[in-house]
Amino acid sequence: GPNAMMSTAFRLCGWEVLEPVDILRDAAMDATKQDVQAELRSSSSTVDFWWWGVPCDTASRIRGIPVKGHSRPPAPLRNERAPRGVEGLDARDQERVSKANILFDFVLEHAAEITALGANGCIENPRNSFFWLLGQVAGLRELGWRAHDYHSCAWGGARRKAQRAFSAVEELKLLVAGVCRHVHH
Repeated sequence: GPNAMMSTAFRLCGWEVLEPVDILRDAAMDATKQDVQAELRSSSSTVDFWWWGVPCDTASRIRGIPVKGHSRPPAPLRNERAPRGVEGLDARDQERVSKANILFDFVLEHAAEITALGANGCIENPRNSFFWLLGQVAGLRELGWRAHDYHSCAWGGARRKAQRAFSAVEELKLLVAGVCRHVHH
């Protein structure tokens, strides 16, 4: 997000950190654009670890939950059979899904590329996101990437949100210890 919490945490641990790439921080840092992707790829051989927190807004299952008392709730953008987007979206929603797919494809391709270079990374998204159903995720599993599920509140998040960190870094399994053990009001 715009606060670049992971970048800040890595910097506090003494790591050299690239400037966070987030369209919410700087409109010029739109990773759906080929020039930004090329710039990131040019750093691939010098970066040891990448952390991608891809946006979940179009891959969320929230739009599939009925809204009590709402006659026309927002329609789902994706589903189990169509993780790249359902057919019949209006122009605005189709643009959002298409743009998200460009970013998802880049992140998943880049993750495979950096793995081949001997570097590593982590992709974070909600545990039940449709993102995890994309075909390239299975390709990363073949490269040794694994899902590590946790609750965000166990690591300082404001609510008990089921998250997934996907990586070939075995130590990230320690995140599984991040299970909520307190009461939320």
